[in-house]
Amino acid sequence: MVKPETRTGKSYHHGDLKEALLRASLELVDEKGPHGFTLAEVCRKAGVSVAAPYRHYRDKEALLAAIATAGFELYHDQLARALEQSEDKTFKGLTTLARTYVRFAIANPPRYRVMFSSDLSKAKFPELYATARRAFDVVFCTVENCLIASNKSTENTYVLSLLIWSHCHGIATLCVDGFLREIAVEEQVDHLIDLAVESFTNKIHGSP
Repeated sequence: MVKPETRTGKSYHHGDLKEALLRASLELVDEKGPHGFTLAEVCRKAGVSVAAPYRHYRDKEALLAAIATAGFELYHDQLARALEQSEDKTFKGLTTLARTYVRFAIANPPRYRVMFSSDLSKAKFPELYATARRAFDVVFCTVENCLIASNKSTENTYVLSLLIWSHCHGIATLCVDGFLREIAVEEQVDHLIDLAVESFTNKIHGSP
């Protein structure tokens, strides 16, 4: 296998180069946001030639899509594992998922920002959106279980799943952007999550 030469005289194996590019990209996302840097800057930070990324990614957008796809795979795995370890698969499970959602964002701010970048086209990157849907389906199935356990119609499962997802996403984004720290309630994140799930639970119990 041909190893691409770097500007510093180093060389990377195939997998190492991809990992170096992804790691450099995440560092730049953390510094400048998903859209504040170029592919050339990624190369400089990774210590590779400007031609190196094209062996794996046709452009910066493809590189960001790869980061997002891997992020949703990790996200799905964490959600599924958390639910599996939960005491039940209904309302307690939903609280577990909500906390896992927010903690993932707090632990991975750059990756989280790329995952939810609106500029990544569904048509161009179907694998990304399929992976994101698998993560969403963990929430969807749990909401459906909540409705069934409450003897409620499952007709609105999708809308209700989007509702709880939106609650979690809002809290997670406020955490990642530092807003909760600014208003001195960062230590109350779990309480905010519990209130959000409680509000959601009340909607279910009050629905037909």
